[in-house]
Amino acid sequence: MNFLYYIIYLYLFSLLYLKINTNEEDIINDITIDEYNSLLNWAKKNSLNITNNIKLEFSETEEKEQYKAINNISKGEIILDIPLNITININTFYDYFSSLNLKDKYEKYLKKIEKSKEMINDKSYISQSFMAFLFYKINNDIGNNKANPELNKFNDNYKHLFYLFKEDLSHIPSSFTDEKKNTFMNTSFSSFFYLMNQYLIGESNILKENIFKEEINLDEYFKYRFILLQKTYNISNTITLVPFVDFIKKDFNNDNINCKLVVHKNHIRIKTIKNIKKGDLLILKQKKMTNQYSYFFYGKAYDELIDYVPSFIIPVIIPGILIDEGFKLDIDENGEENKIDLVWDKFYEIVLPTYQEIMHLLKKDESEINSYNLFLKYLKLIRDSIKTNTADELDDIFDNEQDIHNVERIIQGEIIFLNKKIKELENVINTIKNREVIKNKDNKNSKDKEFDQDL
Repeated sequence: MNFLYYIIYLYLFSLLYLKINTNEEDIINDITIDEYNSLLNWAKKNSLNITNNIKLEFSETEEKEQYKAINNISKGEIILDIPLNITININTFYDYFSSLNLKDKYEKYLKKIEKSKEMINDKSYISQSFMAFLFYKINNDIGNNKANPELNKFNDNYKHLFYLFKEDLSHIPSSFTDEKKNTFMNTSFSSFFYLMNQYLIGESNILKENIFKEEINLDEYFKYRFILLQKTYNISNTITLVPFVDFIKKDFNNDNINCKLVVHKNHIRIKTIKNIKKGDLLILKQKKMTNQYSYFFYGKAYDELIDYVPSFIIPVIIPGILIDEGFKLDIDENGEENKIDLVWDKFYEIVLPTYQEIMHLLKKDESEINSYNLFLKYLKLIRDSIKTNTADELDDIFDNEQDIHNVERIIQGEIIFLNKKIKELENVINTIKNREVIKNKDNKNSKDKEFDQDL
């Protein structure tokens, strides 16, 4: 979390900038009525069952098309019954593009990432990236008139699902200018952002250089990459792109949830879990995630996730912590051995030996109190650096209220978290002080008693 470190980060951001096209004419927030009707007719012909008790309508609160009850719906009713044959997963591509030997390519891709220490070795994540490239390639080949019988057949059957890729990605931080990205400098989200960008570029390089051996337009590939992460589900241990579910509102509050997604015999079902009144939106449970993850991949940060911080990693100490005393430490702040997660129980005890060593180098009292006070100073520096991003500055930089609120939530969440950790450490310091006061008092009483006895 060093401040010079983040200046370097900002420079790297400009090098790793994943520029996703977000021109106004490219942004489509909602499916058109004609597109929806075509999708619905195609899906019904392919065994989709959908209740007559819901209708797709524009939601003012959600600012997009959502399913709403047009009649009262009883608990336990199946709203949607989506067969797997109208979804897309990795096996779909195997079936349609046999000439590309995709199964062999995917196995090779899995092994390549497994051997890499700089990639996320998660099959869901890997599957999404591989499918993103295939969608990118399909779109690119169609645009360059490279169609073939396999591609034509796939396109004819699944063209109705391509509405899923008409998404506004302008709120995703990777689409931001450097000035906008600078608003979350000095936050832990900054390092998360940089790390995830590295992963995305790393996977695209493997796909380009080792698997498909063809150039990739990063602008286009990342559009599919982000959307697939947003709109795929793990169905029977297979990452699957599912239509219609995106028309249902998602919420973190269990009290608001009125339906759930269940998988039953190759069907994806949306089933009510309570009575739903006419006029109410259908609401599914939103997957629990951190604001960091949600903001990076979905372009959304939530008030409900402000306090959800499962990890907050910082360097144990930075070279410039004593710069005001004219002393710069010779420390590799980026080394793995110089990392600590502040969510760990009694995190302060883990760093104590390091800070006692620093106090020893400075030829100062290396007591617990003095060492903890130096660590406390460091935590406050981190917090205060995050506070430098003010609301007025955000208003000047962002035109969109959603972007302002997202950045504010990231900043506010980290300040709240650090305030808690600072308070926890202050309480520890006060406990030690009180303990020493009692100890000194007991020693004094003991000496007084010995003196009285001597008399």
